[in-house]
Amino acid sequence: MYVLDHIAISILEATGGSFALVPGRDKKLYELLYKLYHPFLMRQHMNANTQYTILDKTGKRIGVLSRGRSDFIQLALIPELRGSGVSEKALTQFVKKNKMERVNWATHWDNYPSLYLLDRLNGGIFEACLNLQNKEGFYRPGGSVPDSMRDTLKKILPKAKTGFKTWEKKVAKRVKEKKELTDYVNSKDYVGYDKI
Repeated sequence: MYVLDHIAISILEATGGSFALVPGRDKKLYELLYKLYHPFLMRQHMNANTQYTILDKTGKRIGVLSRGRSDFIQLALIPELRGSGVSEKALTQFVKKNKMERVNWATHWDNYPSLYLLDRLNGGIFEACLNLQNKEGFYRPGGSVPDSMRDTLKKILPKAKTGFKTWEKKVAKRVKEKKELTDYVNSKDYVGYDKI
């Protein structure tokens, strides 16, 4: 567990006590999430200049957030938090704190949770990406994207949902990876964070 410092505590208070974004990279957590969620996470984000570890109110490591080239953001949470709303809250908090006017988006075509979140944020996917494995687009906090991008995203969502269900069946067999991740996030040992 991470010992919450005054910065983390103030972040917890600002988010209603559900999570904190702590600057720095927890390399082991990222590696474990990468192994479990492959092919949805991009390895190059591990070396991004801006990285945060997401902690819950007890100091438990629950995810990672990184900002890579051209303002592409990657976010991953432990499986138990899927659908909890933490991704949207963490992303919104990060974007607001960094005064970002546009957030670029890249995701695998079967990464339904990512595409669903982009839809909730009123973002879109470029039409040119419709038949590509990796989808790219963006959203503007408090703004909008062209209707053609919203339409492209709406076309992709049903197929992504089906592909994601297939992927989930494969992940259910990744017992070793899930156990490693669970053991690590529940560990009381402070591993440390690389300050970036």
